[in-house]
Amino acid sequence: MRWVAIDPKAVIGDLAWDPWPLLTQVTDWTTVVPPTSALAERTRLLADLTGLDGARIAAWSTARGVQSALWAADRNLWMGRADGDLERSHAWATAATLLGGD
Repeated sequence: MRWVAIDPKAVIGDLAWDPWPLLTQVTDWTTVVPPTSALAERTRLLADLTGLDGARIAAWSTARGVQSALWAADRNLWMGRADGDLERSHAWATAATLLGGD
């Protein structure tokens, strides 16, 4: 089977910004905060496959999680959404440190 791009959107910026959904939205991601070690392991695997810096991926994932929490808070979606996004962001920040980030 071949991959097909459907409605691709051109984006200019840091490629490490993109993997967040792939790495975060696994299983029941809206209610479960994965262990930091699992996030770091997923990120290492993706970094090895893509040549991207794992710490940068984790740092961008932290930022995108905070962005998601702010979006949810703006819509009064605190219970089970914004608070979980903040917990996941904290896990991502810890994973970034494990992966060699500052």
